[in-house]
Amino acid sequence: MRRNGVGNVTAGQWGFVGLAALAVATVLLAAAALVQYRTPVQATLASPSAKASGTATPTIEVPIAPPTTTPPGTPTTSKSPSSSETPALKGLALVASLIESPDASVMVFGDGSGNDSDEWVSVWAKDHLAKNRIASYRTWNRSTSEFSKAKRFGQGDDAISVWNASMASPNMGTEPERIARAWQPSEVVMINYGHRGSASQIKGQLNDILEEIRAHDPNVAVLVLIQNPDPVSSESVQRETTLAVQRWADTKGLPTINVYDAFIAHPAPRSQLVESDGSPTPLGSELFAKTVADALAKA
Repeated sequence: MRRNGVGNVTAGQWGFVGLAALAVATVLLAAAALVQYRTPVQATLASPSAKASGTATPTIEVPIAPPTTTPPGTPTTSKSPSSSETPALKGLALVASLIESPDASVMVFGDGSGNDSDEWVSVWAKDHLAKNRIASYRTWNRSTSEFSKAKRFGQGDDAISVWNASMASPNMGTEPERIARAWQPSEVVMINYGHRGSASQIKGQLNDILEEIRAHDPNVAVLVLIQNPDPVSSESVQRETTLAVQRWADTKGLPTINVYDAFIAHPAPRSQLVESDGSPTPLGSELFAKTVADALAKA
């Protein structure tokens, strides 16, 4: 016979009650977990007046951004300004680098110590610059105020142009005007004066020459040569001039090559190195050219 009431619950009914209780517990646990997840990321925005009045503070839900990761092996783009950059070349090292650069061009402004075909500029171009490339060499014609047709020394895929604007006994007062006529775009300009200028005047003359060079190219590299000594009979006077040239170059921050000391240190008698007018002999011109080449190679 069937009875009603709690005291007469069947086993199937008790099972249903258990399942219902389990479902309610699961919902409660999920709700608790959701509250725990959302609570730390609620950002409260409240004005001072709202806090004072007791008004309910609105909340803004701030989404949590997923963490970013860099895949293994991905290159970074950070740069160290001191360790990863090569310092800029300066002085004689810069001059040497420019002369060695492809299709370089060099101008020489100077006196009779380097204008002839057997003197140092020609020897330097032929015996040193043309070792691994073509040296295109031109000389200045004072009669026509033009450069001669180029002579070519050496062989190779690369070339260097040498514009030799040296002239015997130049008028130092009008030398800037001649530089303006002879100017050719170049990476390097060599200044080679001192045999015909006096120590008291050479500074002002060189200032005018440098100003003319800078007017054509304010950034061109300028190298100053401290010339070979005169014959022993006039060495003391000319020495004062070369010292003045050195002091001038130092003041201007220009690199120099000291040919004078190389001649003094050479074992050959002065008469075998220098002619009566102060121009280098063929042996002296070889020493002059070698001194220039060695200084540039060691820069």
